[in-house]
Amino acid sequence: MLRREELLERISLSLATLRSYIDLKGLIHLFDTHIIAEDFMANLLNLVFGYNLQNLNYIHLNQPGIDLGDSDSGIAVQVTADKSRRKIQETIDTFVEKQLYIDYPQLYFLTHEWGVLIDGHHLLRPPLCSSIHSSASRSSSSNCSCE
Repeated sequence: MLRREELLERISLSLATLRSYIDLKGLIHLFDTHIIAEDFMANLLNLVFGYNLQNLNYIHLNQPGIDLGDSDSGIAVQVTADKSRRKIQETIDTFVEKQLYIDYPQLYFLTHEWGVLIDGHHLLRPPLCSSIHSSASRSSSSNCSCE
């Protein structure tokens, strides 16, 4: 097996193991691993995409609406094991209510399935709420739809 294949195999196995571990701990309401996973995912996304994501929960305990943010590139990420329409809509509503779009015009959702949901697509697609502006007349559901 080529070195690249070996590395990809190890990465895949490690991510699958981490996902299962987080899911199982969540079932028994132990969420410490979820918090650690936020830091891990920030570091992973920073390495892969060149972002400078910070865990915003260290700046403001239980930061409303988003978990990770890179103010230089205007990217916000909600890390969640819950990819339901309700969770996504609540996040968008909070994002708009708290006017987080001012510092972070791009909102992404990173689910426990290690995929980022953006209007049903993956990370490299245009973000779900990039078109939200600071207009007071715009409601939280006017331009954001969830599948």
